[in-house]
Amino acid sequence: MPPERLASVQSVIYLIFTEGYSSSTHPGLIRGDLCAEAIRLARILSRLMPQDSGNCALLALLLLQDSRRAARLGPDGELITLDHQDRMLWNHAQMAEGVALVARLPATGRYEIEARIAAQYARALTPEATD
Repeated sequence: MPPERLASVQSVIYLIFTEGYSSSTHPGLIRGDLCAEAIRLARILSRLMPQDSGNCALLALLLLQDSRRAARLGPDGELITLDHQDRMLWNHAQMAEGVALVARLPATGRYEIEARIAAQYARALTPEATD
């Protein structure tokens, strides 16, 4: 696949996830179905083209972001910022998978950098401990 085409595919998957993570059309803020579909597509892309680190980085980023989904909303559907989230509600299996993927990535590229930043939050036990 030509690089420009791959970049477009990665962008579409990222946008699917973004719409699921912060929906502009759904009555609720989060659409878990879209988040899950984006992760599924990123897994397929990563499996089909493992030589492209951007595919692995995109998957890592989506896993790390999605791992916090259960803690993003309060009881009345209000958004809870990262520094006020209950980290015990985070999906630790997803976090571990995302962090493991990040450990294998080069430090170049948009998704690689974003995934590395998300991994810093995943590793920290408190907001203050975030590097």
